[in-house]
Amino acid sequence: MALVLAMVQVLLVGCGIGDTQSELPGPAKAVDDLLTARSMNVTDVAYYERLVESSAVAQALAADSAARPATQSAIPLWKTPRVTKETTSAAQVTVDWTLTKGFETWPAWTQFGLTKTRGAWLVVEAADSTMPVNAAPAP
Repeated sequence: MALVLAMVQVLLVGCGIGDTQSELPGPAKAVDDLLTARSMNVTDVAYYERLVESSAVAQALAADSAARPATQSAIPLWKTPRVTKETTSAAQVTVDWTLTKGFETWPAWTQFGLTKTRGAWLVVEAADSTMPVNAAPAP
């Protein structure tokens, strides 16, 4: 339960749209899709269930988006997600945030943990860091 709450907390705050590359590795694309959904205030629980392992997290993300003004996204701008560790069934993806007005206290980066389930990469956890961006795990 603490993991679910921590993940919801990491994903529920903010405003913006990220920059992406057209060809991202599977785990990075899954994270980028989740961030895009958050930035666009997607309110469809089923959409989030394709991206996160926990249905409770999917419901919380959709509810948060529904409660937000349409013009206010939940997260700041982000740089292209990068895979920092990958096996056949698990991966870590790091996202560096662009700290713009309104997000001055946002952590410099977030590391997402993913698992491969039925052929799809699903986010299972997220951890923020208050360390400087250059302290994020090397690509």
